[in-house]
Amino acid sequence: MNMKAFCNTRYDEMMAQIRKIQDSRYPPIKEGEVGFTTVNHFMSELKAYILEMGFEDKENEIAFFKEIKPRFEAHQIFFRECFLIQNSLLNNDENRRVELQQQLTVIKKHFRKHHFLYGYFRLEKSTLDHWLFLRNVKDIPFITHRSIIHMDTRFETIGSYRFAKFLAYERLKKEIERFLEKDNNPIQLNDRPMIQWTGQKVQLVELLYALKVAGVFNNGQAELKALAESLERMFGVQIGDVYRIFQEIRLRKKGRTVFLDSLKQKLENYMEEGDGM
Repeated sequence: MNMKAFCNTRYDEMMAQIRKIQDSRYPPIKEGEVGFTTVNHFMSELKAYILEMGFEDKENEIAFFKEIKPRFEAHQIFFRECFLIQNSLLNNDENRRVELQQQLTVIKKHFRKHHFLYGYFRLEKSTLDHWLFLRNVKDIPFITHRSIIHMDTRFETIGSYRFAKFLAYERLKKEIERFLEKDNNPIQLNDRPMIQWTGQKVQLVELLYALKVAGVFNNGQAELKALAESLERMFGVQIGDVYRIFQEIRLRKKGRTVFLDSLKQKLENYMEEGDGM
């Protein structure tokens, strides 16, 4: 298996694990921690492979540090920043909006500070690739570069970490803006759902997972997190920690699908009565 095939395989596996983490509905700060740890594991595998196998030529080395490694590392940076932001909000919930706006300012300042390299990144240029994405080259005079403490020069170049941070910050910027937009347009009284879920939350989680595994939304591609949020809006209920509730369902000793079995039985009884709908 060549370098690109190996990296693509590991990336797909990493993304599968990230989707599971997001579907698990962890509290935001926990999602940041678990996500960072997961990506860090794959980064370690990537580093071990590169240090052992090396590169066939300079073109492969440039491709790795310009395109492949930043894709992995961007997720690591994103989860780290999410963890730090959520940690800063733990005792500052009342000023959440101000804190997030300050984070947006930090991101925008970063883009301005590195405007030349950010423009190079956005325009997908390649004229400086042999300086930016090859190891052990001299610094470029007109690009400010501060070495990362304890950086392993065998697995780092001047541009690779910067490109990863651009990717991560663009994603983080969109997430913060989306939250602020949602926070700026709270649900009004007349926006409340016409029907209210009055059953138990554990029953709704049974239904949620059944719909998820049945693949009846978005051709089976809908994520559990999106489904949970949709049901919460539709039924006017806050489900809470879906993953924890589902684990409790799995640990039941007498019948795991109590609610679903009850639905099936009640529907069959109704049809047998011949009343119709």
